[in-house]
Amino acid sequence: MSEVEAVCAVLRRATHDLHERLERLPVMAPLTAGCVSAPQYLRALARLYGFYAPMEAVLFGDTLPDSMGVRPKSPALLRDLSALGLSGDAITTLPHCTRLPALSDPSQRLGALYVLEGATLGGRVVLRRIADSLGELTHTATNFHGFHGDEVGPWWKYFQAELTERLRDQPSIAHATHGATATFDSLGAWLEA
Repeated sequence: MSEVEAVCAVLRRATHDLHERLERLPVMAPLTAGCVSAPQYLRALARLYGFYAPMEAVLFGDTLPDSMGVRPKSPALLRDLSALGLSGDAITTLPHCTRLPALSDPSQRLGALYVLEGATLGGRVVLRRIADSLGELTHTATNFHGFHGDEVGPWWKYFQAELTERLRDQPSIAHATHGATATFDSLGAWLEA
């Protein structure tokens, strides 16, 4: 097993059950099942935006290395919400998560980023599942789930390699694991509310 595979396997094992729990939540289940109505999709994206916007403000505030090339996903969510008919005023009144995970060091933030970037990879699977249900909206309201487009696979490999480069020892891997599980816990609680 390569070093990249080993580090990512630790994170994947630690978050596996939390990830599966998220997919079963009522707000997310229609997306993962592939049978979602436009109102259900709008509700899910609004909840995701309410988490991503404040979380990305924390993550992209001042500590992530530019060389990772990671971009915020909340602008894509904004475009999707607008395409689904939500006005700018309505978007500004959407609730935001206030119980974000405490991420006190860069490795914990990298663990959180692992969760958000992993969701981008998973978004392609969701997009394939919901395309028939959404019909024409697939062309205008799937910026979030289609983030990175056809480059999502190569991007994920690049991201994993960059992540591994920064998690060089057991303490940093442990901190990243804590950041990842705390992020899943926070996101799960937010989506259940």
